[in-house]
Amino acid sequence: MCSSPLTILRCMEGSKRRSAWRSAVLLMAVLYISLDLLFRNYDVTRLDRNDDVAGPGRGDDVIPDGVAITTRRLLPQQGTSKIQSEDATQDWKIRLAGPLEAEDPRVIAWVKEEHLHPPSDLPYNLDLGKNVDFTRLQYWQRVHQGILDVLRGKRGGFFLEAGALDGYYQSNTFFLERDLGWTGLLVEPNPVFFESLLTRHRRAWATDLCLGTKPYPVKTEFWVHTGADPWQSLIAASRSGLLKEHLENYQNGGLDSGSVVEVNCVPAISILSALNVTQIDLFSLDIENAEVPVLQWFPFDRVHVEVLVVEHWTSGDPEDSQAFVRLVESKGFSFYRRDNHDYFFLHQHPRWVLARPGDEGAVDNLAPYEPLIGHK
Repeated sequence: MCSSPLTILRCMEGSKRRSAWRSAVLLMAVLYISLDLLFRNYDVTRLDRNDDVAGPGRGDDVIPDGVAITTRRLLPQQGTSKIQSEDATQDWKIRLAGPLEAEDPRVIAWVKEEHLHPPSDLPYNLDLGKNVDFTRLQYWQRVHQGILDVLRGKRGGFFLEAGALDGYYQSNTFFLERDLGWTGLLVEPNPVFFESLLTRHRRAWATDLCLGTKPYPVKTEFWVHTGADPWQSLIAASRSGLLKEHLENYQNGGLDSGSVVEVNCVPAISILSALNVTQIDLFSLDIENAEVPVLQWFPFDRVHVEVLVVEHWTSGDPEDSQAFVRLVESKGFSFYRRDNHDYFFLHQHPRWVLARPGDEGAVDNLAPYEPLIGHK
């Protein structure tokens, strides 16, 4: 008891010591919490009920007004490079902003791993079944001969054939491969044709992707034309194409003789980068009226194309054809010759082709094709 003056004095001294002790404990607690927040890297963020909170795990949670939410800012793990960290950030930016870029590493890896088939070393399978012998079709003969005239026996070139069909029927590149040792890339998004193409055992890369009409990868609709005549099913099916472009070209054809499937289209640079291709000696483009947007987005500034052969259907107005020629010439080419609907162009600065506009082979043949009489 603190009843005498002496005991009262002792009690006061004890009270001071206890008060000092409590103050010291409180100070230590404050220091501990401060150091914990600093070194464990916590961030106290105040969120209101109406804040727009997006992110995994939020769901429909409601955050009451004025509640402090402690969120952890994770530091980069040991061994994580700055590039990987930036890539993770960029990944979210891409997802939020829109389509992946044509040369995004994930796009290139996806093309390589899932949509590129390597050249075969098995014997060719050239059976045409019940279809007509295409080598007797005059329109194929004229284009084929025109290509041979321009190439003049060059061996070991690299081609890109878009609209490769089954890899043999009406091919503009098969005989270059077989007889002159060429290789290249065959592009055919028609799933029926592509399955047959792989059975041909071509000595070239093959992809079921279509050359994009956009500067980024997209999934779109493809019209597979079956045709009514089983004896000429490949002739009929060769009219298949991207749905919108097909309907623009064959407005009277309807959709009752085919079906619509989904296909993946990527910019040409996505596939060419996957193969590390920077020069194409022959680019054959026959994709049923989708050729203009493909040419618009083709990387001619990065991939040298020596000879370009394009099937392009135009109206009877000569200006329509001239406009197409001007478009291609703006990409660095010179118009060389035309055979009905097939246009030949040469690079303005050729690396090996000797043909030149105005020489003996530069013809403008608009004569109609002779019909094929009889079947195989």
